[in-house]
Amino acid sequence: DATCCFCCVGLLDQLLGSLAGATSATAASAQPLPVDAIGIATRLLRWPAQQLFPALDIARCLVLHAAAAAQLAASAGSMSTPAIGTLSGALAAAAVSGVGPALQTGLRLVANCFKQPELRFWVLENRELLLDGFAGCCSGTGGNKGLRLSLATVLLNYAVAAGAAAGQMSIEGAMQLMSGLDELLGGLPVEEADSVHRVVLALGTLLAAGGPDLVGLAKDLGLAERLQGLSNAGGKAAVAVQEVRALLH
Repeated sequence: DATCCFCCVGLLDQLLGSLAGATSATAASAQPLPVDAIGIATRLLRWPAQQLFPALDIARCLVLHAAAAAQLAASAGSMSTPAIGTLSGALAAAAVSGVGPALQTGLRLVANCFKQPELRFWVLENRELLLDGFAGCCSGTGGNKGLRLSLATVLLNYAVAAGAAAGQMSIEGAMQLMSGLDELLGGLPVEEADSVHRVVLALGTLLAAGGPDLVGLAKDLGLAERLQGLSNAGGKAAVAVQEVRALLH
């Protein structure tokens, strides 16, 4: 009824007003969230894909908060059986929506899930279907600068996690990441230095963790040639390109 809607709007305003302080860099300085923050987020994550962007943006901030991340992870579900009102359901909807803001914010949400341990475990467990879901969103000339940067960040986070796992990632998982990097490099303008830097760092991290087998796969995919086309990238991106090209020779 009208009273219920008014209360929901008031709670949403309170949540939005608290996000900046609640998701600060350190847990010690983080301010508490409203009592029903997760309930509000869950209701918002039920919205249709065409209107899902604001809910994804709120969730993107909430997953940085330790307590909120733990609650969201507990109800996240599986990407194999995504449920409405959960992270799995919202990300599955965003991935197939074809809506630019939902795709980009969905990827930024996935990237932020690596901060807190409970959600980091969840995105690693659901890596295959998460990456499959967003595959192709930047292929060829598709996507835009922000979307490419968001995907590059997700791939870098997965590559860093693979490196930290000290060989625990399966060869299939490493090959999926390599394929995603290859696809993104295929349509990445050299002037997008931040995206170039992150993609090349991801590739270098993966090659260092995977050893000769992944180096051989990268050569078979023609990644050395792709990197040569990015040699004119400026600043730190250019340095990273040269370092990773050296790994492939």
